[in-house]
Amino acid sequence: MGNILFETESLIVRKLSLDDVELLFKYSQEEIVRKELPDEVFESIIETKKAIEYFMSNYDNKYPLVYGIILKTKNIIMGYISLNTIDRGIENSKKGKHIFMEGIGEEWFLIRRRRYT
Repeated sequence: MGNILFETESLIVRKLSLDDVELLFKYSQEEIVRKELPDEVFESIIETKKAIEYFMSNYDNKYPLVYGIILKTKNIIMGYISLNTIDRGIENSKKGKHIFMEGIGEEWFLIRRRRYT
Protein backbone atom coordinates (compact mmCIF):
# COMPACT_ATOMS: atom_id res chain seq x y z
CA MET A 1 0.00 0.00 0.00
CA GLY A 2 3.00 2.34 0.48
CA ASN A 3 2.02 5.97 0.88
CA ILE A 4 -1.73 5.31 0.60
CA LEU A 5 -3.64 5.11 3.88
CA PHE A 6 -6.91 4.16 2.16
CA GLU A 7 -9.00 4.94 -0.89
CA THR A 8 -12.64 5.15 -1.89
CA GLU A 9 -14.36 5.26 -5.24
CA SER A 10 -13.62 8.99 -5.53
CA LEU A 11 -10.72 9.75 -3.16
CA ILE A 12 -7.28 8.60 -2.11
CA VAL A 13 -5.95 9.45 1.36
CA ARG A 14 -2.16 9.30 1.33
CA LYS A 15 0.95 10.63 2.99
CA LEU A 16 1.89 14.17 2.05
CA SER A 17 4.87 14.83 -0.19
CA LEU A 18 6.85 17.90 -1.19
CA ASP A 19 4.97 17.78 -4.51
CA ASP A 20 1.93 19.03 -2.54
CA VAL A 21 3.52 22.32 -1.42
CA GLU A 22 2.33 24.56 -4.26
CA LEU A 23 -1.34 23.53 -4.22
CA LEU A 24 -1.66 23.51 -0.43
CA PHE A 25 -0.17 27.01 -0.35
CA LYS A 26 -2.58 28.12 -3.09
CA TYR A 27 -5.59 26.67 -1.23
CA SER A 28 -4.57 28.42 1.98
CA GLN A 29 -4.71 31.78 0.20
CA GLU A 30 -8.39 31.48 -0.71
CA GLU A 31 -10.72 33.96 0.94
CA ILE A 32 -12.96 31.29 2.47
CA VAL A 33 -9.96 29.59 4.11
CA ARG A 34 -8.67 32.89 5.50
CA LYS A 35 -12.11 33.59 6.93
CA GLU A 36 -13.17 30.16 8.21
CA LEU A 37 -9.82 28.49 9.00
CA PRO A 38 -7.35 31.29 9.78
CA ASP A 39 -4.99 28.90 11.59
CA GLU A 40 -4.71 26.88 8.35
CA VAL A 41 -3.29 29.76 6.27
CA PHE A 42 0.34 29.56 5.13
CA GLU A 43 2.01 32.91 4.58
CA SER A 44 4.57 31.68 2.04
CA ILE A 45 5.67 28.71 -0.04
CA ILE A 46 8.63 28.30 2.33
CA GLU A 47 6.30 28.12 5.36
CA THR A 48 4.12 25.57 3.54
CA LYS A 49 7.18 23.46 2.70
CA LYS A 50 8.37 23.54 6.32
CA ALA A 51 4.93 22.48 7.56
CA ILE A 52 4.78 19.57 5.10
CA GLU A 53 8.32 18.49 6.05
CA TYR A 54 7.23 18.51 9.70
CA PHE A 55 4.10 16.48 8.90
CA MET A 56 6.19 14.03 6.86
CA SER A 57 8.58 13.57 9.80
CA ASN A 58 5.67 12.41 11.97
CA TYR A 59 4.80 9.32 9.92
CA ASP A 60 7.06 7.30 12.22
CA ASN A 61 4.36 7.05 14.92
CA LYS A 62 4.37 10.66 16.08
CA TYR A 63 1.33 12.95 16.11
CA PRO A 64 -0.30 14.75 14.46
CA LEU A 65 -0.54 12.46 11.44
CA VAL A 66 -1.52 14.57 8.43
CA TYR A 67 -2.61 12.91 5.19
CA GLY A 68 -3.42 14.42 1.81
CA ILE A 69 -6.86 13.95 0.25
CA ILE A 70 -6.56 13.28 -3.48
CA LEU A 71 -9.45 13.66 -5.91
CA LYS A 72 -9.13 10.69 -8.25
CA THR A 73 -10.85 12.31 -11.26
CA LYS A 74 -8.21 15.07 -11.37
CA ASN A 75 -5.37 13.26 -9.57
CA ILE A 76 -4.61 16.34 -7.46
CA ILE A 77 -4.52 17.07 -3.77
CA MET A 78 -7.67 18.86 -2.65
CA GLY A 79 -6.93 19.15 1.04
CA TYR A 80 -5.81 17.17 4.04
CA ILE A 81 -6.94 15.49 7.23
CA SER A 82 -5.19 15.51 10.58
CA LEU A 83 -5.33 12.59 13.00
CA ASN A 84 -4.30 13.03 16.62
CA THR A 85 -4.54 11.30 19.97
CA ILE A 86 -6.96 12.43 22.64
CA ASP A 87 -5.40 13.35 25.99
CA ARG A 88 -7.59 14.23 28.97
CA GLY A 89 -10.79 14.60 27.01
CA ILE A 90 -12.05 15.86 23.71
CA GLU A 91 -11.26 19.52 24.45
CA ASN A 92 -7.55 18.82 23.97
CA SER A 93 -7.90 16.93 20.71
CA LYS A 94 -7.41 18.32 17.24
CA LYS A 95 -10.10 17.75 14.68
CA GLY A 96 -9.27 16.83 11.10
CA LYS A 97 -9.98 19.48 8.49
CA HIS A 98 -9.96 19.64 4.76
CA ILE A 99 -9.75 22.56 2.39
CA PHE A 100 -11.31 22.78 -1.04
CA MET A 101 -10.16 24.82 -4.00
CA GLU A 102 -12.79 26.64 -6.05
CA GLY A 103 -14.23 24.22 -8.61
CA ILE A 104 -12.91 21.17 -6.77
CA GLY A 105 -15.40 21.76 -3.97
CA GLU A 106 -18.24 21.95 -6.48
CA GLU A 107 -17.20 18.65 -8.02
CA TRP A 108 -16.94 17.06 -4.58
CA PHE A 109 -20.44 18.29 -3.77
CA LEU A 110 -21.77 16.67 -6.93
CA ILE A 111 -20.05 13.38 -6.07
CA ARG A 112 -21.56 13.43 -2.56
CA ARG A 113 -24.99 14.44 -3.86
CA ARG A 114 -25.02 11.72 -6.51
CA ARG A 115 -24.06 9.08 -3.95
CA TYR A 116 -26.63 10.03 -1.28
CA THR A 117 -29.69 11.16 -3.25
